[in-house]
Amino acid sequence: MKSRRPAKPDNGIPGKRPAPGARARTDQQKKDVRENLIAVGRHLFAIDDPSGVSLRRIAAESGYSPGTIYQYFRDQHDLFIAIREQDMSRVVTSLERIGQRTPDPVQRLRSVFLAAVRHWLKYPEEFRVLFSMRPEQSIKAGRPPFGRSAVVVRSYELYRKLVDDLFATYPSPPCSPRLATDTVIAATHGIVAFTLHTHTLEWSNQIRMAEEVLDALISTWSRNSR
Repeated sequence: MKSRRPAKPDNGIPGKRPAPGARARTDQQKKDVRENLIAVGRHLFAIDDPSGVSLRRIAAESGYSPGTIYQYFRDQHDLFIAIREQDMSRVVTSLERIGQRTPDPVQRLRSVFLAAVRHWLKYPEEFRVLFSMRPEQSIKAGRPPFGRSAVVVRSYELYRKLVDDLFATYPSPPCSPRLATDTVIAATHGIVAFTLHTHTLEWSNQIRMAEEVLDALISTWSRNSR
């Protein structure tokens, strides 16, 4: 079953505002409250300076009292990590499924990375919150960094396996698998980041750009493996 994303009401803020005086009593109602807070938090973190986005503001924009949000998140960092974990987990699950149904190693690598580019272009707010924050905005003393979380490790392992499976078809490795993995991640994500942050320029189709990068890398690896 596909997860539902909160709809955007007329004011442009994602999520569904609760009825006045509404109180979450059932597990589903509590889940809905948490999802609404995450949706609004994601939106505000993406469009404003995160350092100026307080939990009180997120609660107010969501239609809840300030005390409500603290029942779900300890502080801004706690909410920030919850948003990133949810968004990263969703896309990694989708990419894993694509990889599982694509038997050819070359097409598997192309299909997964192109699907990632399409996803981030479709959901730019998710991309900004996941990849465009300054370190000081997302790191909290005494807490593990998001880059070492289970979902990030899982995503990197997926990308590394795509490269390992492709390199296994070559007579010899054309370069370090770690270098190849890091390169293809940075190249494809860079296309998304650069075109999103310089949106006033007229860019070529981003999917075609990603295809050119992937095909060039795969061609180079194949040639250097001989």
